[in-house]
Amino acid sequence: MIDERAKEQALFWRQFKLLISSGVPVVRALSTATESIVDEQLKQSIEKIKSEIESGSSLADAMRSHGDLFSEIAVTLVAIGEEAGTLEFQAQQIANELEGGLIPVGGAKPVEVIVVSEKVEPGERSKVKEYVDNMILDAISQGASDIHIEPFSQSLMIRYRVDGVLREVEEPQEDIQLAIVDRIKMIAGMDVAQKRFPQDGKIRRTIESMGNKEIDMRVSCVPAQWGEAITIRILDVLSMSAWLNISDLGFSPADLELFESSIRKPHGIIIVSGPTGSGKSTVLYAALARLRSTELKMLTVEDPVEYGIKGSTQITVNPEIGLTFPVGIRNILRQDPDIVMVSEIRDYETAEMIIHTALTGHLVLTTLHTNDAPSAVTRLIDMGVEPFLIASSLILVSAQRLVRKLCPNCKELIELSDATLELLTQNNVDISDKSKLTLFKAVGCPECRQTGMRGRIGIFELMPIDDDIRECMGRGITSRKIREVARQKGMRSMREDGMQKVASGITTIDEVMRVTAGSS
Repeated sequence: MIDERAKEQALFWRQFKLLISSGVPVVRALSTATESIVDEQLKQSIEKIKSEIESGSSLADAMRSHGDLFSEIAVTLVAIGEEAGTLEFQAQQIANELEGGLIPVGGAKPVEVIVVSEKVEPGERSKVKEYVDNMILDAISQGASDIHIEPFSQSLMIRYRVDGVLREVEEPQEDIQLAIVDRIKMIAGMDVAQKRFPQDGKIRRTIESMGNKEIDMRVSCVPAQWGEAITIRILDVLSMSAWLNISDLGFSPADLELFESSIRKPHGIIIVSGPTGSGKSTVLYAALARLRSTELKMLTVEDPVEYGIKGSTQITVNPEIGLTFPVGIRNILRQDPDIVMVSEIRDYETAEMIIHTALTGHLVLTTLHTNDAPSAVTRLIDMGVEPFLIASSLILVSAQRLVRKLCPNCKELIELSDATLELLTQNNVDISDKSKLTLFKAVGCPECRQTGMRGRIGIFELMPIDDDIRECMGRGITSRKIREVARQKGMRSMREDGMQKVASGITTIDEVMRVTAGSS
């Protein structure tokens, strides 16, 4: 049976976790978390720990000198949390294990602080640490957005998603394969012992060898047939900063003018739609960066906050404590915002709150998972939103995909065949002056790792909401009919936008057809 000291410590760690999750500094969180604690010995130790931290010690190192109160496991978890930027996750785990009687009170000894930063020399650390360190650095150097680690009966497959396409890399040595997943779970702040239930975690890094590049990683772990599968989403803060110029995202001059005029309206809803990984968040962040002004107050509700936008108050939803999207939106309206960004419409309640926000005089930027722009309207109706409310609040829907760009170092000019000219004509590309058409093919070189492609750019489909489309909404007709009306009004499809980029020598016909398969 759990004793009173363990209960007190569990309460302390739980309160500490809530405080640091809310952005409270560690020293202040330690003070506040002890206010409701009865155990005088614990209070006195925390006061000494605070002094040691203020003198330059880490929390884990300060805890080591109080081994009569903190267990070796607790100190190790805190050390991992401080190094990986996951202290709140580790505090929660300590509280859970204290309450479950899984770790003792007291017994700490000096332990190794886990550090993963630069490439390690063989022999300096274990092969597992070396492999995970170098895998992360290799993926970042290739510009990967994700790392996929998938176990099979006789192997462990490692793949990087680069420019939207998965590339398999060399399989790790058999003797370390089982330990790789545990290592990643540990530095991501997950429960290493839990192998039958999905978990999420995060890793934060500053890579000195890459010019102090700041990297955030979101880690997902799920149980599979042959073990646990890990996916690491890599968020490059510095690279994202370079992408925050909305003019560089791939909008045509006409679409850019339409998008910019829409985001500068005083109220209404702008929806950016597309599948996962199509760059929706990048467009929203770029829009906020373009709108940034000391005269406007911008607030966001996200899951999670991926990148910090100067001048914006950003909130991460936390369903564990009841901070859902609707609750977040309801409360930020009391903060007197001019512009609100909600990272995703997931359900009717969120959609209802977004519409209420727009109708009360705010500009709302958000995303929705649909295949094209007209489908965003019918998706909201399917959620249960009244069509007249959509018609009175929605001002623009922008659907998008990402296509790979030709490597400028090795692309080769191709001759224009009759079939190519016919395809371009079908997609409304002006071929009257063939001297202005510069089509290339992918070749491959060391710069692009023999793929012929390097980097990605957006292709877009913008549907402004005018009176004719509002009338369609009010009559509750299908997305196909809404599309017909929008096309008559001059809306260009994503495929047409992509073919224009083909004619400009940016990408290839095969790439545009691959990305727009199933779209018109």
